Amino acid sequence: MEKYRALSELKKLIIKNIPNQPARINIRGNTQEIRLADDAELSILAPGGGTAKTTWKAALPEPRNFLSLANFYARNESKVSLDDRAQIMLGIAIFCYETDTKQHAELYANMAIKTKPNIRADVVRLMPELALE
Repeated sequence: MEKYRALSELKKLIIKNIPNQPARINIRGNTQEIRLADDAELSILAPGGGTAKTTWKAALPEPRNFLSLANFYARNESKVSLDDRAQIMLGIAIFCYETDTKQHAELYANMAIKTKPNIRADVVRLMPELALE
């Protein structure tokens, strides 16, 4: 249950950080700029200007699209706080762990620990099988 809360928190942290730093990610070969978001929808910069609203599922049809968005904020050092970045990295690690991509889970778990060392206890509790640095 705690892992699912962490994944829910991941989405909330992305929503929180989008207004301060709109995300530019590649989806189906097209670069999309996400300007705003809430639990149900994303506002994406439309090709002719303005924004278009779409559901998360329509905008990010595959799990790797969501991970690209999360990764944008995990690696964004300019406008995302260290605490948020560490929590985002932890969420990505859990996502990878739950989808059997252990190598990526270890990478993001270790990145989270380097960003915020006191998160190690959460990593060990939630993903005990990972090899940590």
